[in-house]
Amino acid sequence: EGGVTVAKEERPALLARVYKDETFAKPRNVIGLTKSIPPEEMEKLILANTTIDDDDLLALGNRRAQAARDWLITTGQVPGERIFLTGAKPASKEDKGSPSRVDFALH
Repeated sequence: EGGVTVAKEERPALLARVYKDETFAKPRNVIGLTKSIPPEEMEKLILANTTIDDDDLLALGNRRAQAARDWLITTGQVPGERIFLTGAKPASKEDKGSPSRVDFALH
């Protein structure tokens, strides 16, 4: 629901648009213009120059928690009053589980 499906043949053009809009240093040709590179190389450069901070991870965690809650209510048929969301928090060194884990409790 609300997702976007990208056809395999659309991906290179969309990747090229994202790459063009990025502000990191790109490979240049002999006259200084941005060099044309294959989509796989564009993707590698985009990923290598993307930074993700704790706020980004917390926002993602909260969106995933909301999606899980919505699924439990609609598809899992769990009454909404039994599900409580707590805010996502960054993993600490003391956490014994995976840094990308989720804890569930039903009341």
